Amino acid sequence: MNLTINHCIVLFNILFVVVYMSYLFKIKAFKMNAESLTHQPLFKAALTIPIISFFLLGFVAWNGHDFQIDTEGFNNFLNISKLPLAVLSLSIPLGVVVNNIHRTIQTDKQIKEAEKKNKVDFFYAHRKNTIEALQHLESLDIPLIKKNTKLEFENCYSTYRKCYPYASTTNSNFDASKDYIQN
Repeated sequence: MNLTINHCIVLFNILFVVVYMSYLFKIKAFKMNAESLTHQPLFKAALTIPIISFFLLGFVAWNGHDFQIDTEGFNNFLNISKLPLAVLSLSIPLGVVVNNIHRTIQTDKQIKEAEKKNKVDFFYAHRKNTIEALQHLESLDIPLIKKNTKLEFENCYSTYRKCYPYASTTNSNFDASKDYIQN
């Protein structure tokens, strides 16, 4: 009878791990995001599976042994608990692996956000410098029939947009418009 209960507990432990892993695949837990580590189902699984397996396998190992608080009892506990303790000790390296993967995902997100911010900053710096250069151009007097006409940039922002039509905060294409420059 005792052997049958132990077999059932071990089978239940295996079934628990298989069902939990199936659940993780179903909710796509292996595709982690940049949310905090405690919100990652994979991190919770890295802790939950070894802890529950420790108690289930421990119940099998401890069944039939008396609770003894002395040197002999402690040595006996360590001797009969090798497998449950080994399974429990897996929670630390599994948690560390999940943490490192999560940190890589967060770093990647930070790099992408920094690149996006740099594109925006570069666009505004380019626009500012170009407009300042246009504003500091000296006006030209063009002699026309019976009068001189002054040529100057009245709206530098509009000139910038016509000169660099492809430039934007999301696109770092600062190629000058050949049509505008040639005309």
